[in-house]
Amino acid sequence: MLLFLALVGVLVAGYFVYLALKPLVQSGVVTDADWRRMEDESSELLSRRDRLVEELRDLEFEAALHKLSDGDLAELRARYEAEAVDVVRRLDEGAEQYQQRIDQAVDKARATENAPAVAAEPTLADGAEPAANTVEGATPPTTSCRACATALPADAAFCDACGAVQAAATCEACGATNRLGARFCKACGGNLVRESA
Repeated sequence: MLLFLALVGVLVAGYFVYLALKPLVQSGVVTDADWRRMEDESSELLSRRDRLVEELRDLEFEAALHKLSDGDLAELRARYEAEAVDVVRRLDEGAEQYQQRIDQAVDKARATENAPAVAAEPTLADGAEPAANTVEGATPPTTSCRACATALPADAAFCDACGAVQAAATCEACGATNRLGARFCKACGGNLVRESA
């Protein structure tokens, strides 16, 4: 019988160790149901804390009316205060866990948002020569979309992500077409940036 109880004790202890270590080996996203469960737990703890504070007030009131002896008052006060301290500690731990999960979610979202777009390198057909005005191995000049900031080739007429027109700048002095984002005309050197009034 003693061996059986020891075996059951080991199994129960193993199960609790498994439950304690399970979150450490799991990687995943906190689901909406998990957030609701944690919220329910914290709501329950808050209600319990409020109930304990109310019971402590009731104890003080009853002690003032001499309904409780000093020994009973001290015993009940110690019990309720210890329980209240435990509840507040658990609420603080929960708040730290919530904040850590929020910070992780924000960091993950920022990392995804700030990841550079990787453009595929153009390939040449078999036997084709690189264009005369490019240096072999050099990266082609790029610009970014004025609407969505996607990286584009400098000569793109439209954004391939959002479809925004990427109009080239035309020099008012000589009529030459210049690349998008140019500040000065490539033909006459005139200022392409219009001053706003």
